[in-house]
Amino acid sequence: MIDSPIVGADHRAAGRLAAYRPALAHACENLVFVGGFTDDNVHQGDRETLAQRYAGFAAAVGADHEVIRTDLTAEGTYAAVRAFLRDTARPPRGMVIGTGGQSAAAIRAVTDSGLRIPGDIRIAGFDADTAGNFGQITLTSVRQPIGAITRTALARLLGEGADTSEVAESARLEVALDTGESCGCGIGSGPVPAEGSR
Repeated sequence: MIDSPIVGADHRAAGRLAAYRPALAHACENLVFVGGFTDDNVHQGDRETLAQRYAGFAAAVGADHEVIRTDLTAEGTYAAVRAFLRDTARPPRGMVIGTGGQSAAAIRAVTDSGLRIPGDIRIAGFDADTAGNFGQITLTSVRQPIGAITRTALARLLGEGADTSEVAESARLEVALDTGESCGCGIGSGPVPAEGSR
């Protein structure tokens, strides 16, 4: 853990927002979160971000969910999701994938298991590349405000328009949801701001 002010996305809000589509907009029950956020799961990677996203997800959906614990690799994600779907008596109706790097592997594991997206499982994730997406299905994804993060961090570093108390505090910036086909909404149904998750 870094003991200094951080400028970044509000990952708890991101977790709530990712859960919003399958849980609230589509009334899915039996949701799963795909990711790892403990030393036992992940030996390298950003466990803190995943833990924050999971906390937001869990706050949004309550106790009716499961976690598919993975390392943060595509190979580990594919194997964990395939094993979960093979061994479960009732496939989940909704899935939130913890990182953009895990998304393609998790989606492939779902389709290789003979399940349809979004027909059988509605999926949301994080940080998808919406500009160059030529995959079979577009991912509904929470987007970080990279431009605003960069501008805020640089302004603080350079001391532009900031008092010293502001520089010493962390900044959590608002995220937005880009809807795609994976949750059943279709491409271009518009971004949803973080307030929609509350």
